[in-house]
Amino acid sequence: MTKKEFLKEIRFHLERAYLALNPVEIEDIMRDYDEYFREGLAEGKSEEDLVSSLGDPKKIVDEMVENDIEDKKYRKEDFDDYFQVNKKESNINIGESIKKGGKGINFISKKFGKILIIFGLGIADLIYFPAVIFTSIGFIVSTLAIFLLLPTLGGVFSVIGQSSISLIFPVIFAIGAIILELMLMALLLKLAYKANRKIIYKIFKK
Repeated sequence: MTKKEFLKEIRFHLERAYLALNPVEIEDIMRDYDEYFREGLAEGKSEEDLVSSLGDPKKIVDEMVENDIEDKKYRKEDFDDYFQVNKKESNINIGESIKKGGKGINFISKKFGKILIIFGLGIADLIYFPAVIFTSIGFIVSTLAIFLLLPTLGGVFSVIGQSSISLIFPVIFAIGAIILELMLMALLLKLAYKANRKIIYKIFKK
């Protein structure tokens, strides 16, 4: 804070507290501060150091008011307007702090919610993808077992006098079933992958 800023701010608070009581005193105080800065700068001190040594302008005026009341120079009722304004400003600051705190909590809860959704999605994927893959493998293995029975079926057909050409139907069925199972597995995996992408996109878009 510069000298100009300090003097402007302390005048603002002094006028709020003393303008209706003693305007002349405000000018006396301002002259004292102006002289303080002039002497300090003449000694080679910086404006920032001088401002820092004085402290917060509002606190300075608050202390002046308290001292004047204690010394019975003025009554507490004389500063009712000043105290009311201070109270309003304090309530506004508290409200803003609560609002900021609420935003922070809301932000954290949203982040935590997203983490929970992603975690749940990961658990579901760990169950879904292996289940689809192993179930499909089970069906494919079962279908392939038909091929192992083909020699046996060929022997049976020879005994009963049936043509071995009839074996082509189980072969076609087995091949078709395997292709269908592979396509179904690919479709289920693809649908799950797209669903995951859609959910994750919606989560991070919010």
